[in-house]
Amino acid sequence: MKLLVARRGLSLRLLCGVGALLCGWGCARAQQPAPEPRRPDVLLSSTAGGSKTVAPDRPPPAPLPPPTPQQRAARLRERVLEELAAPEMARTRSSVLVLPVAGGDSLVSVEPDALRVPASNAKLLTSLAALRTLPGKYRFVTEYYLRGGKLYIWGTGDPALRRRELASLGAQLRAHGVNAVRGIVIDDSFFDRRRRLAPGFESFGEGAYYRPTSGALNVNGNAITVKVSAPRKGRKRPRVDVYPPSDYVKVHKLVRFAPRKGKGAGKKRISVQIRPRGAIMWVTVSGTIVRGHRPWRTRRAVYDPGLATGWAVRRALVKAGVKVSGNVWRGRRPRGATPVLRRVRSLGAILAAVNTHSDNLAAESLVRAMGSLDATYGQRAGSWERGLLVLQRSLEQAGLSGFWLGNGSGLHRHSWVTAHLMTDLLRKVHSDEKLRQVLLPTLSVAGRSGTLAKRMRGTAAEGVVMGKTGTLGGALALSGYADPDGTSPLVFSILINGRSDRAVRHHIDRIAVLLARHARGLPLASEPASQPASQPASQPATQPASQPASQPTEEEEEVEDADER
Repeated sequence: MKLLVARRGLSLRLLCGVGALLCGWGCARAQQPAPEPRRPDVLLSSTAGGSKTVAPDRPPPAPLPPPTPQQRAARLRERVLEELAAPEMARTRSSVLVLPVAGGDSLVSVEPDALRVPASNAKLLTSLAALRTLPGKYRFVTEYYLRGGKLYIWGTGDPALRRRELASLGAQLRAHGVNAVRGIVIDDSFFDRRRRLAPGFESFGEGAYYRPTSGALNVNGNAITVKVSAPRKGRKRPRVDVYPPSDYVKVHKLVRFAPRKGKGAGKKRISVQIRPRGAIMWVTVSGTIVRGHRPWRTRRAVYDPGLATGWAVRRALVKAGVKVSGNVWRGRRPRGATPVLRRVRSLGAILAAVNTHSDNLAAESLVRAMGSLDATYGQRAGSWERGLLVLQRSLEQAGLSGFWLGNGSGLHRHSWVTAHLMTDLLRKVHSDEKLRQVLLPTLSVAGRSGTLAKRMRGTAAEGVVMGKTGTLGGALALSGYADPDGTSPLVFSILINGRSDRAVRHHIDRIAVLLARHARGLPLASEPASQPASQPASQPATQPASQPASQPTEEEEEVEDADER
């Protein structure tokens, strides 16, 4: 009983203590001043039909004024300098010049008068000189004569003849009554035959397809593709094929399957050597390849383009059903004879091969063509020496100076230009209606065509930036236009020496994207130089006039990591 009373007393004391705390808290809250009511940003007023929104008393913030042209130019200059200051560009020598096409002060100028190796940007100089030197209706001609049962082939350096065209040659000759031929005679005397390799080419890999031989007769880019297949079963030795098939090429097959155990097990080591022997060319393929390895391919330049053309024509005739006896040899076309067949290639088609696809053979053919028509200098007709002198004189007459070119393609370690020179050239082309109509369609378009087809896809530069690329060991270049058909087109030249890897090319593309955004009046927001999927953008400024015949076929795909473009 006493325990029950004690517990009840404790409960009462607890209840009294809690009540006292609550009373004290209520008194303290009552003594605090009431907060002022918060003014709403939007007021609602009642009406007969409901409520309506009433605008606040304070005015909305004023919009920011658009940046001035000077501010936009300063921002562009700042962003370009940021790209050039990237860690990947630390050991490079850079020249950048950006100008309005219509004239005026430069928007970006970084060492514009420093001499740089231009790589394939030299093809722009070659193209302009060719347009100024060669007649407007100049054609690269290949003629076929028939006398004494022999077929004579004479040419003026067409660099774009391909096996696809030769496939129809036999049928056309049969239509002219040619059913049998007793030998094929080639006449490639239009160019100097003492030298088949352009100056400077000897500094690069021997036999590499990107440094082809050149002559008055050319076929398939003067290159062949060697393919080595290694099936898992069914063969004792790897299979070796040459494309396009040619009787000019004889293959010595020494390649073997790599052993499964011991020294050299599981390794792929293949080498290709080319040696001329009489009227044919021997290709020796040696080394080892692992069974089941994916097919290995490489492209190699032929030694004698004239003989290669003759043998290719002979094979096409046999395939068309023409009886051919005898071999292929050199000679002179018969005087006074009328050709039974004549093939022509326009200068515009060759320029498209030079600039859209950066074809080295086509560029060197232009130089030799200039040297064959101009007899001002005493060098041999159709020689590089005379052609380069004509090229330099033509450009100097156009007001361009401060350069030196070792050949016409830019595949040379000691050619020199400046960014100032390149922008002056591009301005002259844009201001001359005839030059513009011929030369601009041959330039590559970012994300669309040529050597820029896979670059800057899905960015503001796609279809807007067009120009000529340049890649050489230790040199990268991009010169051209940003939005050339727009209201504020720009002309630019970016020349980078010292490195030529993908990281440097990435920064060049980012600069080109910035120029495209500036030319179109867009903010200079951060944007990758390329996106995986290409989204339809604005229409390209200028599409190439046509796909040149120099574009490689599936059998002739370029599979080496040759960056000399």
